[in-house]
Amino acid sequence: MHDRHFIQKWQKSRSCTIKSRKKYAIKNEIEDKMILGLKTQILSDVIVENILRTAIYFTITSD
Repeated sequence: MHDRHFIQKWQKSRSCTIKSRKKYAIKNEIEDKMILGLKTQILSDVIVENILRTAIYFTITSD
């Protein structure tokens, strides 16, 4: 009787940890994508900034 109760309790806690692991995995995946998106955004901003800087430099020096 005690063993069965213990096993049920263990299975319940195990299914909870599996659920929470899945939840954390999804959360981490979303965070990774956000960080990657942010890095890409920063990189594209830097590229645009460099292009603008170069364009302004050439505009000033061509006169």
